[in-house]
Amino acid sequence: MISIAELDQGYEMVKTKFSKPFVYEATGCLHRPGNDIKALFNYINSNIAEGEDIEVYSCWDGEEDREKEDRLDFFIDIKALQLGKHVKLDKKKSIDEIAGMFYFEERQLVKIRK
Repeated sequence: MISIAELDQGYEMVKTKFSKPFVYEATGCLHRPGNDIKALFNYINSNIAEGEDIEVYSCWDGEEDREKEDRLDFFIDIKALQLGKHVKLDKKKSIDEIAGMFYFEERQLVKIRK
């Protein structure tokens, strides 16, 4: 189960990782494929408009000021059914496929487009 809430003031330094003005905190078991990844992507798919994108940055609590690992930057296009550069998703099962293959690495920025 994931939870999404406004960013606590104690974590303001993480805002430097994003190009977007609004930053929220998502918590859950997002460091391995599974139900929390599925819940997050279902939430994203249901709450952003077609053509919009969202950024998700992962880090451990207390490590928000550490440098982002640029080599881990990743892109997921839900509408185009593209996971990264090389994986094409099935239209009817795309969220399930993402949940079965994808997880967030530490200090990774993921851009997701719908």
